[in-house]
Amino acid sequence: MKRYFILFLGILMVAACSDDVVTSEKESVKGILKLTLEAGHDITARSINTAADDSIYDCTILTFNSSGKISGKGYQAVEKGVLKFDMQIGLSTNRGETCTVYAIANTNNPTLFDGIQTETEFKDIIVSFSAPENYSAGNISIGSVAVSNNGQLMVSDGVAVQVTDGIVPFRLELYRQCAKVNFTINAPLADAINGFRLKGYRLCNVPLSGFLHDIYKNESINNAYDVPNGTYSNFPAVNITGDSTIVHFTYYMNENHMGKVTVKPASSSAERTAVHAPANATYLEVYVADMAGKQGTYRYYLGNLITDINASEFNYYNILRGYDYYVTINLNDIDENDGRFEWED
Repeated sequence: MKRYFILFLGILMVAACSDDVVTSEKESVKGILKLTLEAGHDITARSINTAADDSIYDCTILTFNSSGKISGKGYQAVEKGVLKFDMQIGLSTNRGETCTVYAIANTNNPTLFDGIQTETEFKDIIVSFSAPENYSAGNISIGSVAVSNNGQLMVSDGVAVQVTDGIVPFRLELYRQCAKVNFTINAPLADAINGFRLKGYRLCNVPLSGFLHDIYKNESINNAYDVPNGTYSNFPAVNITGDSTIVHFTYYMNENHMGKVTVKPASSSAERTAVHAPANATYLEVYVADMAGKQGTYRYYLGNLITDINASEFNYYNILRGYDYYVTINLNDIDENDGRFEWED
C-alpha cells in the first residue's frame, strides 16, 4: 500500500524588538511561518484528468496554539498545477509556545476555513457527496460548502512546531482524503463447457461521507466507526459487451472503517459473505454468464489485507484513506459452490 508525501520545509522567524524598547517575559512576540511546499515525485493521485496528477493547485495552512485555538491561517493558489511553491502566513502564537500545523491541498476555495476557531471544529469537518461517482468528478461538499476541486483533495496530520528564534525545519505527510482501489479481472475465454464470461461489475456499499481530517488511527484498526452521515450507496453498474480477456478499473472512495468482526467470524476467504461481514462493508459485484448464457453474481468483500499482502486475516473489512488497494479476481478460479457466488433464478 502506498501513501503519498508532500515535503514542507518551514522557517519560523520571530520579529525582533528594537533596542530602545524595554521587554519582559510577558511580552507577546509573534512569528511568521514560511513554507516551501513540494509534491513528491512518486505521487499518482485521483484527479479530474491525468494532467492534474502530482499537482498542487492551492493549499491552505492552519495552525492552532496549545489551547487548541486558531493561531494562523494562509491560503495560496497557483495558475496551473505545480510540484513546488512557497507561501507565508503570520502567527499569533507567542514565542516559546507550541502550535500544531495542518495542510489541506486542492480545495479551490480561499475562504473555506475562515469560520474555524478551534482545532476541534477543524477535526469535525465532514466531506460528503450525493453519489459515489461525484467524488471522482471533483464535486464534493466540505462542511456545508460545495466545492469543485481541481486536483486530489489531500490533508496532513497535525505537526507540532515550537515558536522559537531561528530556523525550525519540519516535514508533513500529505495524503489522500480518500482511498484508491485498483481492480484487475482476468477473464480468459472459456471453452464451450467450462468457465464464465465477464458481463460487468459494480462497487457497492460505498460511504457518502467522511471526516476531512484523519481521526481513525492505526491503533484503532480493530474498532468500527460509523460514517458521519450514516449513509452508503452504490456506484453505477458497468456493463461489458463482447469477450474481454482482462479488465482494469479504479475506484476512489471515502474510507470505510468497519473494524474487525468478532461475531460470526470467517475462517476462510470463501466465508467472507454477507453472513459474516459487517452490514456496511464495501464489496465488488462481478457479473458473469456461463457458456449457455445463465447469469450469476460473484461478491468480493474488500478490506481483508492489513499491511502484509500475504496476511491470512479474513475478518478485517477496513478501507483506509491514503492507501492504494490492489485486487485481482480470476474468473476461472471462481467455484459456483463458493458462498460468494450465486446464480440468478
